[in-house]
Formats: sequence, C-alpha cells, structure tokens
Amino acid sequence: MDEHATYVERDGLAVVHRGEKIVAAAGSEAVLTSHGGGDVHYHFPVHVVMVGDLGAQAKKDIHDDIFDQLYTALS
Repeated sequence: MDEHATYVERDGLAVVHRGEKIVAAAGSEAVLTSHGGGDVHYHFPVHVVMVGDLGAQAKKDIHDDIFDQLYTALS
C-alpha cells in the first residue's frame, strides 16, 4: 500500500480529481475500469433495504426516488 494513501473510514460518495488513483479494497464488490482517453468509470453496487409495513407502491416510489436522486447527484 502506498505510504501516502489515505484510509477510508466509512462508505460514501467521493469526488475524484484528475490525476488521482483509486485502489479498491480486497474483497470489494466494486469494479474499477479505465477506458482510453483518461476516462475512469467506477461501478459499485447499490443496495436499498426497506423495513416496515409498506405497500408495494410505496416501496416502488421510494426505490425510484432514491435512484433518481443518486443519478442526479452523480450527473
């Protein structure tokens, strides 16, 4: 491990700047791919767990809202 690397204490989204390198943790489900031209694409699983007595439509609405907001935040 690079002696100048910073340990990530908890899950979260990050802004990655040009020139930075990302090294996925061993056993991580994350996949890091690079496509020519300097673009880096980081693919990670998103799991949403809902608990409680919710109807099917409420669950769908919550699910859709979460992923809409995630898409907006990352765009």
